[in-house]
Amino acid sequence: MYQYRMFTRAISVSSHLMKIAGGLIGLLLLAETARLYLLLRRAHPIAGYTFLGLVVLAAILLFIRIMMHVKNHRTLTTYLPDTDHAGHKQLRRTCKVLALYCRRLSQSPGITDATSHKLEQQVYDIRELLGSHPLNEDLVRMIRMTEDEVIAGAFREIEGERKAITLDKMQAVIEDMNQPPFPVIKPLVMLYHQVTMISQVVDLYVPRASLLEYGRAIRDVWDVMTKGDFIRLGQRLFEGIYENAPPMGQASDDLGQAITTIWITQSISKSAAQRCRAYEGWDLHAAIDWMDTQTIPGLHTTRDVLLNTVMPLIKSQLRHSAPPGMPDREGFTDTVTRGISKTVETVVREITANSERQQAQLEAINAQETIETFEGTSQAPEGDPVRPRRHRRRRRKRRTRGPARIWHLITQRFRYGRGGGPYRSP
Repeated sequence: MYQYRMFTRAISVSSHLMKIAGGLIGLLLLAETARLYLLLRRAHPIAGYTFLGLVVLAAILLFIRIMMHVKNHRTLTTYLPDTDHAGHKQLRRTCKVLALYCRRLSQSPGITDATSHKLEQQVYDIRELLGSHPLNEDLVRMIRMTEDEVIAGAFREIEGERKAITLDKMQAVIEDMNQPPFPVIKPLVMLYHQVTMISQVVDLYVPRASLLEYGRAIRDVWDVMTKGDFIRLGQRLFEGIYENAPPMGQASDDLGQAITTIWITQSISKSAAQRCRAYEGWDLHAAIDWMDTQTIPGLHTTRDVLLNTVMPLIKSQLRHSAPPGMPDREGFTDTVTRGISKTVETVVREITANSERQQAQLEAINAQETIETFEGTSQAPEGDPVRPRRHRRRRRKRRTRGPARIWHLITQRFRYGRGGGPYRSP
């Protein structure tokens, strides 16, 4: 989906303006505190010093509170190194992060009491290992056991709860969008349900989340949905209803709206879950690639949910919206069902064809690069295949425009004059 640079610039400028406003408010508060201190000191020195001590004590307590909050709410901002290439210090840090995450995950409402006790026991085992001067092999073994057995088992239980929440949200969105007075404000109803669903998914994977963590999850899900092709697929499903279902007038709009809503709701739920599960570090392009692998199974799930769960909710509305006499025809429901299935299968075939076409183009490009690489090289002896050499572009070091760079430019003339450069006096 195309990204408009105007919106990015507007968000960046707004962020800078908010930071400047916060800085000005902080300076004003500091000036007023100093003014109050001077007034109290003028009245009596002990009063001034007492006020200053209380201010310093409050600042220290606030700093400690903020640091503890950041330490306990950094699940979505942690980036762990690769275990196979990490040193001892990095492995210990990874174990500490996993202990914090297991303790936090044990409070999730989507797991059983047995799983919660298992997570708490794992926290105790990690801390006991860290206190016994472990070797690197012991740390790696503990990390892999924690990730592959304990956390993965908790994720499997949470996944079932997430699917139930997503299904409930699908039904709620469709019901609210078709009942008065909500049809007048359908986009707001859709936005409300998607945001609340993301918050519910975050509560499952990241218990006791802060407002910053909620905001980060919503922002990253928005980036995945807009920078991938998932919204376009929803539009393609809407168009497919007109192409494959019988002409039903307003009923076609209602049916297309239902299938699009199910697809977008399911995609947002999966994206939110993937974001919250990325406790080792999150990357936008990797998230989009993972979502691409879930596209075809998601389309089949969309079809099944529409036929088995949502159609009973909107069947009466479709009959009222269809042209007169059409719902009474024999096989009307079967025709609509075949149209929905054909729409989904058409989109699946298009995705498969595009994937095969892109794969063929990539193979052709790699073959062409291999041919260009071997041009002009000598023939290698048998048994010693020539490895293609990849030419890397030389990257120029980007010079910053910070205060150090500005001072360097100002003093450059004097340094050249003293050191025998082009500006040295005769």
